[in-house]
Amino acid sequence: MERKTPDVPQELQRLHEFEGHWDVSQKVWEGPNAKPLASSGKCDCRVILDGLGVTLAYDFEKGNRMKGFALITHNAPSNQLELAWADTFTTGGVTMMTGREDRGPSRGELGRKHAGATQERVWSAAPVVERFASGQYAAGCVPPDAAGPLIAGLGGGPGALERQSFPLRLVENRISKDHWVLEFFGQAAGGREYLVQENTYTRAR
Repeated sequence: MERKTPDVPQELQRLHEFEGHWDVSQKVWEGPNAKPLASSGKCDCRVILDGLGVTLAYDFEKGNRMKGFALITHNAPSNQLELAWADTFTTGGVTMMTGREDRGPSRGELGRKHAGATQERVWSAAPVVERFASGQYAAGCVPPDAAGPLIAGLGGGPGALERQSFPLRLVENRISKDHWVLEFFGQAAGGREYLVQENTYTRAR
């Protein structure tokens, strides 16, 4: 008996809009009161598996040099989006995130700066243990000058740390079909949430 390919759920169909080539500018804050660290690069988004999967390949060449890869699909039994992420910067292996649609007007400062912007999806990642060298940062990891459980100072050279990340929340905001802003939120002392990373996507021409 021939197996039928599952229908592509609407949650994934709406992600197909992101297919294409993008210029990406990134800002990262190492703590709630830190100045942002800027990077820029490219992102190539492709729809695969007859629409049942989406991949994103990143190549940052300016600022924090990094290559990364994400695979997104839909888990029908749990009715949620799932994302697997790996990159050349962190050493914690594959980061798993789960996502859901949460559509409505963009909130906070972004909503004020971009009238008509809409929030599309919200993602979350559980805490993981990561090791990173002195001077490096990782989204969701809180550096020594902020609150965060230092586990060990092992490997990686002077100042290297092994630290547990706080839960990470990612919000996708659609300004237009050619302009998106992704906001990553971590936690500081007392569980207070703050903006850790902001990626701005402009469709390449």
